[in-house]
Amino acid sequence: SGYNEVDTRYEDPRTKVDREAAFESLVFTRYRHGSRRRFEQFVVDFLSGPIIEVVKSPFNTHPLKLPHIYLMSGILVELAKVNVTLTNYLTSLHNLTWHWPEFVVSSCPDVDFPEGFGTQQPLQLEDQKTSSKDLKGDYDAAKRVWSEGGITAQVLCILHVMDYACFDKFEIPLLCRDVYTEDEFLSALTSDNEEVDPAK
Repeated sequence: SGYNEVDTRYEDPRTKVDREAAFESLVFTRYRHGSRRRFEQFVVDFLSGPIIEVVKSPFNTHPLKLPHIYLMSGILVELAKVNVTLTNYLTSLHNLTWHWPEFVVSSCPDVDFPEGFGTQQPLQLEDQKTSSKDLKGDYDAAKRVWSEGGITAQVLCILHVMDYACFDKFEIPLLCRDVYTEDEFLSALTSDNEEVDPAK
């Protein structure tokens, strides 16, 4: 989803200057939209560093929306800086207009909400964002790569391990469970830090 958001904005004329300055060294842009290879190379480019260099903070308002590809657990670091603890969170955006009021009420029991709060009809979404329409098939390609469970999907599991560790309400996908129980992964967690070639 984050990749799709970034790639959609890559084609937006409003990001032309940023695109040329930040993405000129990235290989993924050479591959066809909607192809598995484009997404797989995006992951390699992300791990190799150029994309990370574009945005230093997960809250940067870069027009390419690069924060979409950062881990959710990054918010915990920012909250800790201001002595705030995250006490609750939604595990899905499904039926958000219904579930959000319920979530707010259950999370803030001491707040006196207006009568009828959370019982209104859900918001009617008039239109979708361009990225949601997946006009070039980038999101579908990324989902295909994930569903095949190959090396790129396994790398995504490793990238998201902190999110699954910090947000324990999320169900860990079976593929990631397998990755997390592999001897090589467990050994890497307990060994001294080593510089690893991110492209491998």
